[in-house]
Amino acid sequence: VFITFTASVDAEAGGLITNVVSASAAFTETDYSDNSFGWETYITPLAAQVSISKTGPSRILPGEEAVYTITLHNLGVLSAEGVLVTDTLPHPLRLFTHTAPYSLSRPSDETLVWDVGILAPGEAVSWTVTITGGLDACGSLTNVITATTNSTDAIPTDNAASWSVEFIPKIVIDAIYYDGYQPSDDDEAFRLWNLSPCEADLSGWCITDGEGSVCFPDGARLSPGEAIWCAKKAQAFAKSFGFLPQWEYGDDTDPNAPQMQGKAPSFANEGDEISLLAPGGSVVDALVYENGDTSILGWSGEAVWPYTVTTVVGQILYRKRDEATGLPVPDTDTVADWAQDRNDPYAGRRVMYPGWSLDEFFFPVQVTETAHLTVAIGPDHLYETVLSHIQAATRSLQIAAYSLKNPSLTFAIAERIQHGVAVTILLDGSPAGGLVTESLWAASVISDAGGTMYFMVESPRRYPNMHSKYILVDERIALLGSENLSTKGMPLDDKANGTYGHRGVYLITDAPSVVQRLGQLFAADADPTRPDITSCSSTPRLCTPPPGFAPSFTDVLTYPVRFPHPLILSGTFYFELAHSPENSIRHNDGLLGLLMQTNPGDTVLVEQLYERLSWSDSRNLRLQAYVDAARAGARVRILLDDCYGRDENAQVVRYLNDLAQKEKLDLEAQLANPMGAGLHNKMVLAHIGGRGYVWAGSINGSEVAFKANREVGFLVQSDEAYEYLAAMFQRDWEAPYGRYFTYLPLTLKGFKMPDYLLISEVFYDAPGDDEGREWVEIYNPTGKTTDVSDYKISDAQESGLYEGMYRFPEGAVIGSGEVIVVAETASGFYELYGHKPDFELSDTDPQIPDMMPYIKWGKGSWRLKNAGDEILLLGPDDSPVDVVVYGEGVYPGVNPYQGALREGESLERYPPIRDTDDCAADFRVACLPSPGCLPGGSKPSGRCSH
Repeated sequence: VFITFTASVDAEAGGLITNVVSASAAFTETDYSDNSFGWETYITPLAAQVSISKTGPSRILPGEEAVYTITLHNLGVLSAEGVLVTDTLPHPLRLFTHTAPYSLSRPSDETLVWDVGILAPGEAVSWTVTITGGLDACGSLTNVITATTNSTDAIPTDNAASWSVEFIPKIVIDAIYYDGYQPSDDDEAFRLWNLSPCEADLSGWCITDGEGSVCFPDGARLSPGEAIWCAKKAQAFAKSFGFLPQWEYGDDTDPNAPQMQGKAPSFANEGDEISLLAPGGSVVDALVYENGDTSILGWSGEAVWPYTVTTVVGQILYRKRDEATGLPVPDTDTVADWAQDRNDPYAGRRVMYPGWSLDEFFFPVQVTETAHLTVAIGPDHLYETVLSHIQAATRSLQIAAYSLKNPSLTFAIAERIQHGVAVTILLDGSPAGGLVTESLWAASVISDAGGTMYFMVESPRRYPNMHSKYILVDERIALLGSENLSTKGMPLDDKANGTYGHRGVYLITDAPSVVQRLGQLFAADADPTRPDITSCSSTPRLCTPPPGFAPSFTDVLTYPVRFPHPLILSGTFYFELAHSPENSIRHNDGLLGLLMQTNPGDTVLVEQLYERLSWSDSRNLRLQAYVDAARAGARVRILLDDCYGRDENAQVVRYLNDLAQKEKLDLEAQLANPMGAGLHNKMVLAHIGGRGYVWAGSINGSEVAFKANREVGFLVQSDEAYEYLAAMFQRDWEAPYGRYFTYLPLTLKGFKMPDYLLISEVFYDAPGDDEGREWVEIYNPTGKTTDVSDYKISDAQESGLYEGMYRFPEGAVIGSGEVIVVAETASGFYELYGHKPDFELSDTDPQIPDMMPYIKWGKGSWRLKNAGDEILLLGPDDSPVDVVVYGEGVYPGVNPYQGALREGESLERYPPIRDTDDCAADFRVACLPSPGCLPGGSKPSGRCSH
């Protein structure tokens, strides 16, 4: 039986209904289960039905852009009017962009509202939203979106949707060390840094070079902000770095360094790739260096190459740091992220080596404190000032210096040890020229008295030069400046009758923050557990002078003291303490930042041992800062040393003066040697905006000094200190060669080029023992080659004296414009300069021709007296061709050179073509002897020594 019925639906009806029909009978049935039946009917309401959904990635990196899609649909039969879509972004999600064709309003930073308006029946629309998560994003976040309408919504339960995203911890490859110090590069390593504010679960995270791959085991964690080293072999790493890595991935060499799992990568020295993979294998970070494959996922553009201001071996490639935060700069997956970036003169072009404390000491000390401030000038009173502070020590002395060669200061330190003062000294174990006898003696005196002597040596060493110069007294007072503890930097003679030494400056303060930072640097650098630190007991040769050695000192009268007393101040001062290699180059503060503030009317006064014209393949940033100050309208005056760095400094002076003339700048530079022993200062004075600043320390003008050495630079704002040192500068500027020397542009009236050979340089006072190490240089200014077979050289002013006269061997010649060097011994000469002379008096090298004794004139031996002597060059007829006299030496018709020389210096004819028989006018002190090289030129053979 079929029954059909028709039902009508109320206009307001909608949704799902169930209609049930049942059958019954008057009789008894055996099975009632099929007596009823129901069916469901969906009644489409006469209304709108708005539905919204949201989809997007499930995992993203902090700071990374993420795109999600919003889909809005009207499933109803009527239009939805007044539709608004509201998206609420939880912190730290931020809107980057969107593609919706609707107007967007933002009641708050977190709330996005799109005014959709009318959505027709069956209409569906979609758009994308791009958001970013801040670097502080971590964990899982849920983003809720809702849709509302002014129309009746048949089913409002689908008017909201959500999207959840998990932030992958922001972990980056911060550094890689691939060309290690240890055999087989067993110390190679990489460094990871968790930049997220939340702890990272490292389980399943991996590092690969495309060949080997190692992963962290379950349970490995990385705390917020923590950085870890992972090394191939922990013990090898510790030999280079001085501490164990947090993880090792090669052989298990130390139980204190847990093992990563997998096949160890081996980072190739000639170039490779390193990729960091999140669990699941997605590339989180990558680096390509040298000749590695730049097409890998996670990298873009050219590879990173080591910077070559110092050695490539041992260099660590590391990320640039932001000056303001100390954190890595934003990651762009390019070479611009890395500190070796050659396109960035400030944060780039850097190096780093094992044992550096870059992050610990990234920020300089910048503080305003109430303190005492003393400004001391060398050579005028620096020795006396430093000595008084050493003698005042009651608990401790900590000294970091390039060298210690002052006998009086050595005795004063030893005396303090006898009174219970704990003394620790850190010196450079291989300074230029090696540890001289005076240094060995000083170290033995301190060590024998009970002090601790440390030396930074090749092992390999952390810094090319341990060049800082500071003293901490009782951990309460800091002395720092330009001078080593030597008799040149701090001459100990009687100042009443004049003195002789370096021009230099020390700043002394008890500012707590300054003292504390220097104490931290000292503790880090003089750490005896570091592989490059040794002691007298570990390396006795560093503290063992020749038997019977006793230091001596001569009272010298060259320079009359102009500043007999230091400037002593107290008050509130602004201090900046910077130090290389961590933070002496900063763009926004420090010395360079200060000079960038100059304006018309300001003044910059510079007194430096040297400034390099350029650094590697780029500009010298400090020299450029002087020029930029002049271009900004400041008055700039620059004094550079005319003793140690004469030739290179002369080039810089010419460059600056030519530039000033070309650009019409108030900029002037000149060479100076006001004390006779060299301008050793590292000082910048600035008067900017009506305030005076003093910058002093140990930092010379080379790129290595700023980026690789251990150096210290100290900036103080003090009008009084500025005025005091500006007066010193002005005196040096007006008398750049002091009382005895004034070198003017060469204008010789009636000058005639000599047509004979000249003695061009004399070296008679070698460092330590003079025996076998003296030499004389002879120059041929004529236009022809000269046969010198019958020429002789002697220190006997007349025939018959028991002094030596030596004749050149047969066939000896000297070409036009050339020089030849006659050494007492070739072996002694080679020990000093690393190359051989042209002739020697005593046969110590079969490759070097020997001079022959000329007994007709004298039968004695060669010995140039330090107090004074004569050097004669005789021609074929035994008549004098040229004579040089110095000190107490006497020769008829020749005026002696009477200026002071220190050991290791030479007398140099300047200019080399002038001969007036007045040695005081014809010669000058060469702080750096140059056998085989004329001033400003080089011998054709290239054997010019500096």
